[in-house]
Amino acid sequence: MDFDHVDVARLMAATHMFGGAGAIGGHLDILTAGNSLAQLLGNGDGGLRLLMTGGDLSALLVDLSGLELGNAILSALGMPQRTPVECMITDLSLRKGLLDTRTFLLVTKEANVHGSGWANLRNETVDLKLNTKAAHFSIGSLHTPIEIKGPLKSPSIRPEVGELATRGGITGALGVLMPPLAG
Repeated sequence: MDFDHVDVARLMAATHMFGGAGAIGGHLDILTAGNSLAQLLGNGDGGLRLLMTGGDLSALLVDLSGLELGNAILSALGMPQRTPVECMITDLSLRKGLLDTRTFLLVTKEANVHGSGWANLRNETVDLKLNTKAAHFSIGSLHTPIEIKGPLKSPSIRPEVGELATRGGITGALGVLMPPLAG
């Protein structure tokens, strides 16, 4: 199945939190059997490829994905409300209901977001990691991966604990030994 010009604004409206504009195109291959959508997805084999060039996404969504705390506060206050999308490429494989990330890349003027992980469509769970690299220096950023884990209906979204603790420890040690290097 090919699709073209899927409205990002309608997809983002479903989140009731984030906005966006533009269009996504892509291709879905699926070989499956079942009597319901859940069974079809849970038994499926194939893949999904998505592409977006141009458009924009909620700046808050992009800022939070990389724990850009200073920018997220400004975005939450409405400055800026959207960040332009330069490119988004997604390539997912589907094997026996396990949707696995081969490629996930979102490039904006603010950051590059790389994603990895899986979604199990049989038991409706997810385990994803988003790594965000800021395009420029930002005060108040904690460059640590964001984990999205748990049931698809209500996953937990939080910084990767081990990485955040390590970075916090290094920053604390630098703050004691050499205060100018800690920031």
